[in-house]
Amino acid sequence: MFIFVGRLVGDKGINELVSAFQKLQNTSLLTSHASLILVGPLEPELDPLKLQTLEVIETNKHIISVGYQQDVRPYFVISDALVFPSYREGFPNVVMQRNSK
Repeated sequence: MFIFVGRLVGDKGINELVSAFQKLQNTSLLTSHASLILVGPLEPELDPLKLQTLEVIETNKHIISVGYQQDVRPYFVISDALVFPSYREGFPNVVMQRNSK
């Protein structure tokens, strides 16, 4: 299970992440039960995701978007790999949260 934690906006690389996950699903590289959990709010007023990305998030049963969560630790516990596709970040807080579980 893959996990992304952060705002769901273009600059965070969500369009590319969803596209890459879809492509991997169409290969033998992922098992049929692999999932992607998106933890964070959509912020369409700041940097909206592409309509195609939003449609895939809504329709792909292996992509689970849970919105903003005060406590992200339960999602880290059930995940296997943290994905971090951001275009521009210094040292993100999510990496520190991941290591403190």
